[in-house]
Amino acid sequence: MKQKKKFNLKNQIKLTKNEKILLILLAVIIMFWLFNRFIFLPQRDKINSLEEKKIYYEEEKIRIDAILANESSIHEDYLNLNRQKDKLLLEYFPKIDQAQIIYLLNDIIDSSNLKILNLDFSEPQIEDILGIPMKTMDITLPYEGKYDELIDFLSKLRTSPRKLLVTNLIMDYNDKNDSILGQIRIKVHSLEGIFDDEGDVVAIDTVINIEKQNPFAPFEEYAEKVEDESLDNNTNNINGYSEDLNSVSEETIKGQLIEGFESGKTYFMPSSLNVKGNISRATKSKEGKYSLRFEYNILAVEEENRAYVDIKEKNIAIKYPPDSIGLWIYSYDYSPITIGLRFIDQMGEIYDAEASKGINWQGWRYIEAKPPADISVYPIKIDKLYLELSEGREDFGVILLDGLQCVYPQNETDSDNTKVNYSFYIVKQGDTLESIAIKHYGKSSKKKLIMDQNYISGNKDLKPGKILVVPR
Repeated sequence: MKQKKKFNLKNQIKLTKNEKILLILLAVIIMFWLFNRFIFLPQRDKINSLEEKKIYYEEEKIRIDAILANESSIHEDYLNLNRQKDKLLLEYFPKIDQAQIIYLLNDIIDSSNLKILNLDFSEPQIEDILGIPMKTMDITLPYEGKYDELIDFLSKLRTSPRKLLVTNLIMDYNDKNDSILGQIRIKVHSLEGIFDDEGDVVAIDTVINIEKQNPFAPFEEYAEKVEDESLDNNTNNINGYSEDLNSVSEETIKGQLIEGFESGKTYFMPSSLNVKGNISRATKSKEGKYSLRFEYNILAVEEENRAYVDIKEKNIAIKYPPDSIGLWIYSYDYSPITIGLRFIDQMGEIYDAEASKGINWQGWRYIEAKPPADISVYPIKIDKLYLELSEGREDFGVILLDGLQCVYPQNETDSDNTKVNYSFYIVKQGDTLESIAIKHYGKSSKKKLIMDQNYISGNKDLKPGKILVVPR
């Protein structure tokens, strides 16, 4: 048998020197290609991407630095825009709702002697105003009465808390009863879809009742003599109950009065259509001549409901954190309602603070709430006072509100701090002691108070820019 030869690669393939070099070069090329394909190119793409991000972030940094350089002006612009928004929300209807419009018009009609025969509503329409689509509605009011009554009614339309635009006025003389008749066409505008909804508040608001002037009322500075002032203020009985039962002693309240409800616009605002009410002024008061008379009728079916006193237009700002914020409440009867205050900070955030969980007194009582602890930046504004009724209950009644005030810490070692509150005033060109006294006290004779506190002897000491301490 023939012996098989062993296979030997060396014996079969013999590579020349040049071939070996070429193979080595090929291996090097393959290795280089693999390195370039799977390592170098991805790394290069990643570096390019990071370079682009670096350029982007540098540009963003420059832009943000420019924004931060204008932070104060941007914040002021933001506050101005919020003020404009608040003003628009107060002047126009948040949405077209016949119930809201009727509620407002009835308040105006009731305060006028002009006879309004009926209200005729058109279908809501979209009207383009300066490029902004606004929902509008026309209301036609046939009327009959005297010319003076018509003028009075039109003037009341002008003072409405929501803008009512008179687009057409028809007058015809009725010689049978010496009167005029015709119709008034009114257009209302809605901000529906332009601004976000106002949360849990449905803006069915009425301006505070306009009281007819009493020709027998005493002049403004008249001080009525009271035989027994303590009896008048503290011992008026209602159904046998003492008026100041469970109340805080007035001597213990040393607050800074921020609103006495003597004048200005104040509105009633319900949280839903199940809440009715009205706001007017009452002569029974704790501070000044008037208090706020708050009628409420709250039905809380599936959730709690609220009746609000909207005081946003009074622009009550609290510059520094107080120990407490309180007010006087006059109750005619016991009630389960909760009384509280609503605050708004500089960024538009809303905070509620409870002042009294239910009413368990009759007569005047001072109640107070602690300012929200999570507000770190002042000033803040008091936006509303509210009455809240919990779910599944119904209640109605009347309370009086007066003397909204802030209580600040007092320095016990300085008795002067507990007697007088002060404010500051910057002297302007043309100011005199008399004009400053009239501005702060209503009387030029009070100028001596300013002179004593500021160690000045006359108008020659008043320089523009000088800061005066003004006792309140």
